[in-house]
Amino acid sequence: MLLWLLLILLVLAFGLSFLLFAPFYIEFDSRKGLCQIRLQKVVSARICVIGNSLYAEIKMGLWHKKIDLFENQNKSENKKSKSRDTTLKIPMKKIWKIVRSFKVDKCELNIDTGYIPLNGILYPLFAWLERRTGKKIQINFRDENEIIFLTRNNIARILWSYLKS
Repeated sequence: MLLWLLLILLVLAFGLSFLLFAPFYIEFDSRKGLCQIRLQKVVSARICVIGNSLYAEIKMGLWHKKIDLFENQNKSENKKSKSRDTTLKIPMKKIWKIVRSFKVDKCELNIDTGYIPLNGILYPLFAWLERRTGKKIQINFRDENEIIFLTRNNIARILWSYLKS
């Protein structure tokens, strides 16, 4: 009996440490129309546009669910609800520390404003930003707008930055 209890506690400790230290990724890719949050390959949530509707697609292992985000909006318009003022006040310093805890793995930005003189003015700024950050940040004159952004973090790093500040 004691061995089973020890085994259950060991499995729970392993699961908790996995959740704390496993990296999760936030990914935006305008070429693929991708906007998702994923925890390794096990859990993912993505937002996609299909037709005139916005869908949230959630995957956990073999379980898969697609939710129409605009469907609930129509139902809530018919109901009148009292709104409470339940704003959570977190100091800006803590929010900034949490944002700084994210590690940017990939950042590619390729913009065309559609106005050639403005592109010419912004070109040196974007070249300086590209040299300064080491990421691909460009302005173009070909009417192409793309963003690819991949960042990672884990719960332990977020908690540490929140408690440290």
